[in-house]
Amino acid sequence: MWLAPIAAALALAAGEPACSDAEMNGLVAQFVSAFNAGSARRLKSAWSQRFFRWYSATAPERHSALYTRRAFLAYAGRRHGQHETLTLLTFKFNGNSSGHGHFEYALMRRADDLNGGDPARYYGKGAAYCAGAPHKLVVWSMGYES
Repeated sequence: MWLAPIAAALALAAGEPACSDAEMNGLVAQFVSAFNAGSARRLKSAWSQRFFRWYSATAPERHSALYTRRAFLAYAGRRHGQHETLTLLTFKFNGNSSGHGHFEYALMRRADDLNGGDPARYYGKGAAYCAGAPHKLVVWSMGYES
């Protein structure tokens, strides 16, 4: 935990772009809010088009992995049709490397077609591209806690 500020300071000293804990926390909150609202415009704002790497979600007997922002936006629209919502429980910033800010989180995920419609706990990790302004998400992976 105490290494993150040191890593961020070293990255800045080396001239490497860096994201802060507050920026990453805000970006994740922005994404969750946009996802819950089903707002394609706001989702586009949170995700990098050029540097998008993947979005993945693993639930019992189901795995979705999307490798383009366009595919993710279509998926998000389908998930909104299932009344999917995400509720962020915890967030931890893990520092910067190679121009990216890394984080992990826990959340509750609920949708009509998952877990009998009951909320379930998921854990995940993600990354944002920090070299541009504003910073944008590039990776989101979440898995069901069994």
